[in-house]
Amino acid sequence: MFIAHSPLGLIQTHYTNSIWNKKNILSEKDITKVYMFSMVSSILPDFDLAFSFLYRLITNKFIHHHTFLTHSLLFYIGLSFISLLILLFFIKENKQLIRIFIFIFFITTTTHILFDAIGSNMQLLYPFSNKNFTLLGTNPIINSNNIILQYIFTPVLSLIEIILVIISLYIVLFKFRNQKFLFKYTSLTLMIISIISILTTVIFVILD
Repeated sequence: MFIAHSPLGLIQTHYTNSIWNKKNILSEKDITKVYMFSMVSSILPDFDLAFSFLYRLITNKFIHHHTFLTHSLLFYIGLSFISLLILLFFIKENKQLIRIFIFIFFITTTTHILFDAIGSNMQLLYPFSNKNFTLLGTNPIINSNNIILQYIFTPVLSLIEIILVIISLYIVLFKFRNQKFLFKYTSLTLMIISIISILTTVIFVILD
């Protein structure tokens, strides 16, 4: 996905609220922090785009960022487990909020990888296996050698992106509108990340 990872993170956080805030004791500011963290965490695996970009500048060769360790499902399962161990044995303060952050990190990063696998070959079990997994792949209505355009012109994949964006906007505009602090900062975070995602996509379309 290109612009819907962050909306997906917000959606997941909203609909798992009964899990991470089941006692309903978090302040509005802490809840806002959780939502903001979820939107950043949900795009975290795509920070390896920077490595892909630098590699291309240096070698003039393209390497898909989905081939990096940072797009392995096992990587985020392991990182979440290590974070939980650190919380249990070394952290004494704010344990409840940090536990929530770890939970959100786990569901948003692993879902990011699984949703990427809908339209792209993914080495989900790397480094233990180099086997590629994909759920649908791309079937563009307009042929292109550009892998990003192939994705965009695959109707099912574009429809998934649109649906996720619409649901996230519904949550922010109608579920958060009576909570001014939450509404302000979640909408701002969503807007900034979406703009960055769109600009990044445009750059890679031009370069590919």
